[in-house]
Amino acid sequence: MKYHLSIPKMGESVSEATIVNWLKKVGDIIEKDQPFIEVSTDKVESEIPAPFKCKILSIQYQKDETVPVNIPIAEVEVLDDFVPNKSEELNKNVSSFIENKGVVTQKTKTNFAKTEMQSAVNHIHKLSPLVKKIAIENEITEADLNYINGSGIEGRITKDDLLYFIKNKELFRSQFPKNIQSEPVFENQDESAPKGIEEQDEIVVFDRMRGMIAKHMLDSKRNSPHCTSFSEIDVTKIVEFRDLNKDLFIKENNIKITYTHFFMKLVIDALIAFPKLNAHNYSKGYVIKKNVHLGFATALPDGNLIVPVIKNSQTLDLVSLAKKVNEIAEKAKQFNLQPEDIQGGTFTVSNTGIFGSLMGTPIINQPQVAILSLGEIIKKPSVVETENGDRIEIRKKMFASLTYDHRIIDGSYAASFLKKLKNLIENYQ
Repeated sequence: MKYHLSIPKMGESVSEATIVNWLKKVGDIIEKDQPFIEVSTDKVESEIPAPFKCKILSIQYQKDETVPVNIPIAEVEVLDDFVPNKSEELNKNVSSFIENKGVVTQKTKTNFAKTEMQSAVNHIHKLSPLVKKIAIENEITEADLNYINGSGIEGRITKDDLLYFIKNKELFRSQFPKNIQSEPVFENQDESAPKGIEEQDEIVVFDRMRGMIAKHMLDSKRNSPHCTSFSEIDVTKIVEFRDLNKDLFIKENNIKITYTHFFMKLVIDALIAFPKLNAHNYSKGYVIKKNVHLGFATALPDGNLIVPVIKNSQTLDLVSLAKKVNEIAEKAKQFNLQPEDIQGGTFTVSNTGIFGSLMGTPIINQPQVAILSLGEIIKKPSVVETENGDRIEIRKKMFASLTYDHRIIDGSYAASFLKKLKNLIENYQ
């Protein structure tokens, strides 16, 4: 039996992936669950396993090409017993959409997404007949459904969930990620060799990840007018509490607790009090997010930067949050992050202080509307008010800087958030 392999859906809002490397070539045999291709979505690379034993007959897309999910990328011959479900039968039948050269045109992809894909949506999302009927009548695609957080049993999408999306679908669709490979990293720049090169100079060309990071940064600066506010915070209480209890955390919870864990927990509390900062922007306004999906900037061993996300972090206590942060940070260090680990963030914390930086003005991680930078904790002589008058003490302090989208956040709101965070940290119990 002939069949078409495709890149499966790999997380919320992921509509396409770039082929990093084919692990198999035409004529090769692929065992069941054996990876046959390596792909990249945003900053995460993943290996895709074969759902059955097969032999590659032809390949439709090559290395470095960007491919929509669920679109055929290779024709194979199935070599074991395999009964496709409805979604997989759709994949097989899509061969009629492939042109003589085995290339799917943009028009074909669009027609496929608007017609046949809707038939697969019911299987993938387990929609009720009524919800499926409403989806088809309103031309709702699988990509649209991945924007919806189902409120039904086991996360199923209900009628009310779908009707709310339909009412606001233009808002949601405006956030759909662009094809990062379709535009140059730097616009209107000469791509020839740089001028004035001397013999001892070294030319460094961006690798794929660094190029993607560069483009994200440029897009963010173009999209959002950045403004930054600063606050100096006395963190002595947290430093003393952590130093006194760090061994106890290891003994009782088997976790290494850091200052960053405390700051992240209090940032979450401050965001609940200032919800406009926990939001996503779009062309006509912004969306205040109900749940806090807290991102934290993490340096990778190769020197690049990635932002894992702790989903629903407002539901976690300090110990649970610390465990989650440590687990996902370790995955990042081992290059084992999955696409869902970096998606959906609503606010980001960047602790540049661990590298000795006094303060920072980070770039907003789109489509978020703000990012917080934490500086180095240093000892400073400070005036402390007491019942017996002012006195000079050695205190541990740091700068916190909030960079925000000035279209959405005004200076007074940003300053009030920083004041709230300052009070939470300085009066930590």
